[in-house]
Amino acid sequence: MIGKLAGVVGSRFLGAGLGFASQFVLARLLPVEDVGVVFLAMSSAAFISLALIGGYAMLALTQVPRLMELGKPKLLRQFHQSALWDAGVMLLVTALVVGLAIWSGHFTHGQKLALLFGLISAPVSGLLRYNSVIANSLRRFELSYVPDFLVRPVLLLAGLLVPWALGLPFGVVAVLILFVSIVYVVALGQGVMLGRDNLLVMGLHKPRKRFAAALRGRVVSLTIVSAVALAFADIVTLVSGLILPEHDVAVVGVCVRLAAIAGFVLQAGQQFILPDLTQALVRREDRLAHSLLMKINLTTLAVIGAALVGALLLGGFVLGFFGPDYVGGAQLLVLFIVGQAVRGLGGMNQHLLSLDGKQMRTAGACLLALVIFVCLAVLFCKTMGAIGMGYAVVISEIAWQLALAAQAQKLTGRRGDLLWLAHNPAR
Repeated sequence: MIGKLAGVVGSRFLGAGLGFASQFVLARLLPVEDVGVVFLAMSSAAFISLALIGGYAMLALTQVPRLMELGKPKLLRQFHQSALWDAGVMLLVTALVVGLAIWSGHFTHGQKLALLFGLISAPVSGLLRYNSVIANSLRRFELSYVPDFLVRPVLLLAGLLVPWALGLPFGVVAVLILFVSIVYVVALGQGVMLGRDNLLVMGLHKPRKRFAAALRGRVVSLTIVSAVALAFADIVTLVSGLILPEHDVAVVGVCVRLAAIAGFVLQAGQQFILPDLTQALVRREDRLAHSLLMKINLTTLAVIGAALVGALLLGGFVLGFFGPDYVGGAQLLVLFIVGQAVRGLGGMNQHLLSLDGKQMRTAGACLLALVIFVCLAVLFCKTMGAIGMGYAVVISEIAWQLALAAQAQKLTGRRGDLLWLAHNPAR
């Protein structure tokens, strides 16, 4: 387990480093306005793919192995067909909405371009996400995380480095075509290696009405949870791309991705203690569980403290590597890291609720945070510009963590944040 976890975390770290390098090359290759368009396209693809199949993918993490273990291939096939059918219906609806948005004339040429390429990429991104879950259920762990975490960033970086190094003309449309092509190639390769277990092999058949209806409530809840817990950086970029000038979108995109690196370190630390924490809770070893939660909170304080000091002292310097247009985002970077600090100081309340089987109950807290963020982002950005996005993130993160803390206290009888742990020593 430690070896596999180290492989996943190591791959994520390497993928994050490759992503950082790609952002750097992209900033040097394109004007800042075009970088904003590319970031918006990437975030659009991530968000649309999450809406298409993200809830099913999250539910499949537990249900697919369970159905395999129970030896119920017909129910497993029904599950996959429900996911594929609902994703197809959602794709048609999304395509209609995006088409109307492009036709309406309320968006700039860059925004229309980003939404179009995001829509083209989204179905295959969703397929890649779901097939990774299938591979994980089959214990083909490398096939689960290597294509998305490693192969895709490597190909993107290589595709950007060649024209940049040779000084070749490479416009925003060429970058978007490269981005979409890589997603298709990686998803196709993963599907071929999965063979008959690939989702598309199941065929598009309408699932049984009762079976699909029983899943959809859980899927919708898990989609909301996934959007806030796993794809918040893409939501920030997407919202900024719809309400801010493309110049500012590029700055927001770079800053939120830099801040997400600190967030990933915190998530990796939580993943490391999760097996031990699960065991302690199952065995009702409260003292051990309390100790583990306290240790991860103290680690969070150290990581966030270092990230904040680094952003305050070196934020402008680091952003200067991307170009002079990005240096002004230093304060925004600090605010995004403060948002990660709030999320980190919330401890493992989300995990405690999930381990207690209350994961879907957290959808309300996630939806509250999402609504607060969107409303405040629109309000603040009109008066303060891009910096308003940072304040909206911090306030929505505070609201989310407070709601999770209240739910954890009410539903599990314990909390995983430092404040509660300090006032409630283990017995």
